[in-house]
Amino acid sequence: MQFKIALVTAAIATLAVAATTPRANGCSTGLRLCCEHAQSVAEVAKDPELIAQLKHFGINTKDLTGFVGDFCAQVTDPEFTGCYYGRDLCCTNYSTAFSTGCTLYQ
Repeated sequence: MQFKIALVTAAIATLAVAATTPRANGCSTGLRLCCEHAQSVAEVAKDPELIAQLKHFGINTKDLTGFVGDFCAQVTDPEFTGCYYGRDLCCTNYSTAFSTGCTLYQ
């Protein structure tokens, strides 16, 4: 019984560390992306044309958090040093048109 408790405790500790440790791509959640543009949700809310485009792509604008990136490409090279034309983001919902649930890559 004590072995089972120790095993469960070790598993929980491992999950807690994994949840807060950045992945190899440098993001703690989501994918690392290089996006041409990045706008905060507050900026998006002020742009009716952008809201219409997001809705066209089936994105519920009421559920947006963080940043929205557009014209994004996934970063897969661990030696990548950063976007030369846009912003590095970590996004939970990746699309080349609009990526959502993004935070700024640090």
